[in-house]
Amino acid sequence: RPPPRSPEPLKIGGSSTVAQVITAAAPVLQEKMGIELKLLTDAGPTVAFAALGQDELEVALSTRSITAEERAAFPQKQFHEFVIGWQALVPVVSADVWNAGVHAISRDQFIRIYEGAATNWKGFGGPAQEIKFYRPSEGRGVWELFALWLYSDLRRAPLGQQFEEVVTNEDARNAVEFNLGSLSIVSPQWVDGKAVYGLAIQEKKGVIQPTMANIREGRWPLARALFLVT
Repeated sequence: RPPPRSPEPLKIGGSSTVAQVITAAAPVLQEKMGIELKLLTDAGPTVAFAALGQDELEVALSTRSITAEERAAFPQKQFHEFVIGWQALVPVVSADVWNAGVHAISRDQFIRIYEGAATNWKGFGGPAQEIKFYRPSEGRGVWELFALWLYSDLRRAPLGQQFEEVVTNEDARNAVEFNLGSLSIVSPQWVDGKAVYGLAIQEKKGVIQPTMANIREGRWPLARALFLVT
């Protein structure tokens, strides 16, 4: 039997990336548990944690853990955080690049491409073909995670406005499939190994494959945990 319905919606806010999960779960929470949600996603984790501490939110959504400083700002509160999933991205290339032998890319190589220092796949052991990068649109969680992987700090990341922008994973996948020499970033479910091929990440310690096991176990570098904080 579901619990009694609350007269007030549950106030949830923070990361728009995590909000996608909550939005998908909302009808089930409403039907099974009688929980109605009021979802606010116009603030980053710092603002969301402060709102949680001030009782303006009941659940904060975040792509990072709450810090010791953020906990200390509200000593009367006991914060609890829960990992509810992972956001992961995979670099993808077109068939001509893959078939020429490019199966992995390093962070430094990607920075060279993104900053315009590398413009042809031949320098990476691939075809004598211009690199055509399709960048995720700024402001999306995809761009944020991609930029953090490259530069560790969003403030250091150039916008890459010289590259054609793709708004969705489907846009990126289609752009890579139908353009020679192409490269982009997508969620793992858009990699099919037929028209769009996922690249491994080359690190000093070796090559890391974009498998679900590596993502779940924290070995894949282009991934981050998704948190609910109460």
